[in-house]
Amino acid sequence: MFQSSWSDFADFEKIFVRISNTISEYVMQHWQEDFMFGYQFLNGCNPVIFKKCNTLPEKFPVTNEMVQICLERQMTLEEEIE
Repeated sequence: MFQSSWSDFADFEKIFVRISNTISEYVMQHWQEDFMFGYQFLNGCNPVIFKKCNTLPEKFPVTNEMVQICLERQMTLEEEIE
């Protein structure tokens, strides 16, 4: 079942053929959503690959205008990273 790469989203369903519980059903329903991707990435097999950012990268492709609606405290990206 895990010996090859998945070729499409339907292959993901094969994982849960024999697993049926509240958690597996929830994952099946939400696995394509951003929050579930983030959750699984942070809690996956190697979550220690993250490093603290002290400054924004020089060629960071996100501007303050792009994320302004998401920044609840009305701060800039630079202020948030501090």
